[in-house]
Amino acid sequence: MINSLDYIILGLLNRTHMSGYRLRMLIGNTALRIYSNSPGSIYPALRRLTVKRLVVKRSEKGKDNYSITARGVKVLKDWFGQTVTKDHVEKELDLLQLKFTLMEGLVSRKTIRHFLESYHTHVTDCLRSLREQRVRLRVSLPLHARLSLGLGISTYQLHARWCKKILSNLNMT
Repeated sequence: MINSLDYIILGLLNRTHMSGYRLRMLIGNTALRIYSNSPGSIYPALRRLTVKRLVVKRSEKGKDNYSITARGVKVLKDWFGQTVTKDHVEKELDLLQLKFTLMEGLVSRKTIRHFLESYHTHVTDCLRSLREQRVRLRVSLPLHARLSLGLGISTYQLHARWCKKILSNLNMT
């Protein structure tokens, strides 16, 4: 079983080989910090990926560096090629954005387009559903619930516009 952190590590190692410490610092000092960069998370993930032969560990000048294997690249490409579902949109918006970031240069424009189209479809569906809830529950919802619902609507609107803009840009070039 491969989890989100594993995919992130594969995506980062696809760009360049690095040590576990450098991975920890990269995750801890960037927007990736929503994932744990503790040694208790990163090193077990690297061991798990090594056992699955998705990464290889090499000692260079007294320190261990990790590189993605061809098998790891295939697993990463397969992950990028998965159709975005409503469940992904409802529970993993941050991961979808990260996935988009990491797929650059690794998958075809067709795969990127498919990712964005399915992302846009489900974001739009979720947006429609929240708008319907707002109308249906307007009177019965407490103030903070209405305000939170408004944030959800704004978030999905932003993602829908973003997908549409990127798809438009992809069609231009």
